[in-house]
Amino acid sequence: MPTPSRRRVLTGSAVSLAALAGCVATAVESTEPETGSDADLPDDLEAVLGAIPDEDDVDGSYEGVILAAVGDDAEDLDPESRRLLEELEAVDRSRISQVGTVIFENYRPRIGIAAGSFDRPEPGSSVDDDGEWRLAEDRESAYATADGRAAIVGGEDATDLAGALVEAATGEATGLFDEREYLATAVSRLASFPHVYVITDPDDALSTSESDRLRAFVAAADQPPGRIEGVADNEFVLYPSADGALSDDEIVEGFVRELGHGTVLETEIHREERAVRVEAVVEQPLERDIDAAPNARFRADVEGGGVELEHEDGETIDGDDLELWVDGELASSQPAESVDEVAVGDVLAVETKALATVTLRWVDEDEYVYHDYVTVVVGEGAFETASDVDDGRIELTYTGEREANPDRLAFEHRRADGETVTPAVDGADGTLASGDSLVVSDVELDDTVSVELDVPPEPSGRPARLVRVRARPPQVHTFRDDDAVVVAYADDEARDAAEFRVRVDDEPVADQPADRTDVLDTGDELAFELPALGEELVVEWTAPDDPVDVASYANTPRIATAFEYDDGDGTLTVVHDDGDAVPAGQLELLVDGEPADRQPADEYETFEPDDSLSLAVEPFAPVEHRWAAGEHDRPLGRTITGEESIDASYDPNERAARFVYTGGRDADAGRLGVYRDGIRGNEEPEPLFADEGTLTEGDAATVSDVEPYDRLAIVLVDDEPRASRALLRFDPTPRRAFALEDRDGEVVAVYRDRVERDAAAFRVRADGEETNAQPDDALETLSAGNEIELGSFSPGTELVVEWTAPADPIEVDDHVVVPSPEFETSADDGEVTIEHVGGDEVAATDVDVMIHPSHGDLVGWDGEGTISSGETASYAVDESPEIVSVVYRERELLAETRLDD
Repeated sequence: MPTPSRRRVLTGSAVSLAALAGCVATAVESTEPETGSDADLPDDLEAVLGAIPDEDDVDGSYEGVILAAVGDDAEDLDPESRRLLEELEAVDRSRISQVGTVIFENYRPRIGIAAGSFDRPEPGSSVDDDGEWRLAEDRESAYATADGRAAIVGGEDATDLAGALVEAATGEATGLFDEREYLATAVSRLASFPHVYVITDPDDALSTSESDRLRAFVAAADQPPGRIEGVADNEFVLYPSADGALSDDEIVEGFVRELGHGTVLETEIHREERAVRVEAVVEQPLERDIDAAPNARFRADVEGGGVELEHEDGETIDGDDLELWVDGELASSQPAESVDEVAVGDVLAVETKALATVTLRWVDEDEYVYHDYVTVVVGEGAFETASDVDDGRIELTYTGEREANPDRLAFEHRRADGETVTPAVDGADGTLASGDSLVVSDVELDDTVSVELDVPPEPSGRPARLVRVRARPPQVHTFRDDDAVVVAYADDEARDAAEFRVRVDDEPVADQPADRTDVLDTGDELAFELPALGEELVVEWTAPDDPVDVASYANTPRIATAFEYDDGDGTLTVVHDDGDAVPAGQLELLVDGEPADRQPADEYETFEPDDSLSLAVEPFAPVEHRWAAGEHDRPLGRTITGEESIDASYDPNERAARFVYTGGRDADAGRLGVYRDGIRGNEEPEPLFADEGTLTEGDAATVSDVEPYDRLAIVLVDDEPRASRALLRFDPTPRRAFALEDRDGEVVAVYRDRVERDAAAFRVRADGEETNAQPDDALETLSAGNEIELGSFSPGTELVVEWTAPADPIEVDDHVVVPSPEFETSADDGEVTIEHVGGDEVAATDVDVMIHPSHGDLVGWDGEGTISSGETASYAVDESPEIVSVVYRERELLAETRLDD
């Protein structure tokens, strides 16, 4: 099939797309799908479908089913199918011909099924009368296997789900495709496609507001989603939810555009008795590639009846490569119709309505890449907002110069709990002139009202939002400053100071905001006396009929607590390291969640800096130092005794991690467990020591089958709160074990891992070559804090640290020797200039600039070659620059200048 021209198909906008639709039959007569099935399915596909339980039997809701024919290349599959093949490692992949994955609404659990010509894997216990199916399980998954079929089920109830799967496969229970045979019929009609998707709950799976028109649908594609090359075929069978729900071609085509895995070029619609079948030709979707696009910068000015796009700087661009989009569609007039090239100084004038969107896009049709030079929302900023909490209103006042059509506006009203309600809008009839207002009523405190342009979100895919306003109370913050509480007014709208009242423990303070100022404006700060310990200062907004507390500050102690544990005699010393003096009776020590035998009040009236308390505590006990005086109780420090008493090591050849107890006092081995991939929710850890008993110094435990990139955590296992606290987090691979620092022209590698490791297992390379100084030149074992002086290197040299213990060395740290140039930055009349005024020379290709807020991304140095003293770069800005940063190789800051001081 010849590749259709994307521009030929799209330039006619939605009208030409509708014209491409095929024959249109009468409206759907009945939405009740047929009860019988004329499905003629390949055996392996039928085997997969027949093993999917009905939703009623799994106590859950499906979003859909992904079906894929397995070929020679796993890359031809979707990610879920590839993942399933990887997990079924006990089955010969070459003998699998079909896979299916059931996706639940909450994406957990998950069911995956494979069918083919393989023998049943051996492990597992028989779970059906004939002994055909066997069931096995591990920590996270259950496996159901039979000759030619294998399934893996993940999730909390994996074993029960696997049992339901076997009952469906053996006919003891009704399966999903038995219950909904019309879906099996649709799948059989699309079975020639290697990728088929069955969506049983369109309302949950789709983002479009029209999803309630669909009962279910089946989609098929001849190329894997996300990796289309050139042109591909898609086909859909859509089941309407009600009579006439899919009688409109535009609605059907809207579904196809959302569901199609690519850019829809052509559609052909066939209406049948109970379904709508659509054939579609799709094209490889465009990918954003800023590097492929000509290096150019455009400025957009909203002028008179539209937008002017001026080519401000950079390369000349072929007019044929530019697209103008207006209101979500390709504009009727394109740049190529009037110009061959667009060069610096050229202006493209685009006529628009008073509320509109404009995008200038560069497209390479051969490479399927694009770059948007500029996107403008005309009317953005043309509404002033105000909220009246008492009357439940939000007012949007139009300030644009041209009259606007409110029919082009889409309103969304969302409650504070996330519920979306129908907006009640007054003033949206007729036209909007400057000063006219739109009023949204039935607004409650913390509701949000958004206004967007009611145009297609093309080509960016994002709706064009004009304004978003929240019916919130004024923004007020509090913080402590020495012996005062500062009330900082941070709202955009100035308010009468008399609308605010300050209380301490529900009693108004003597000196109120209105006693100090008439109006509170953004940035205003008022200081109030610090309340006594345990008391709370509250700022109340009194304007509403029901006053609202908008800020508070509870005065709780500021204490730095230090813990010192002697694992030889089991003594824990709690030290008041710094901070407030606190009545000792307000402090509490908890050991294992219970009050300790000794408390600060046993020895002190006031617990002050440098005071300490010692008590006997067994190893591996959680200890908490708390302020316990009233409703604002809070922890002041936590520790686990003996948490430094576990040493770890790793043998990459044996794939084993070894943990040694180094404490001098006997400990309870049963307190320690291990997670293999960090701390994981509410799951129980594995015991670290197989024999629960008493640990003595030197006792060791080995964890097998540990890969270099696994992550282990040694935790307390007595109860859930302790299980979430790790004594030791151990990475077999020493990720970021070194800090490489530039010191007076030399690079020093500082070892910072808690785990001691063999120094000879690390090699340092500079631009690929081993450095003269290596970690094992002076040390046999690396401990935290060890330093290795590596020597001097020229700016730009890249240093890497390799961990050579595995057969294939792993890069664990890297560092670039950063030059030391000096830059000065100035701004004048819409332009920022950066000048190299001294220090090291640096290659222009290594330097980028970020200008906030005009340029949100890094932009290259405006010049070539070497940047030396006197060299400058200039950048046009459309907003007053606040911060200008000069960055080396996209990662190191060379200079930063604040221009808003």
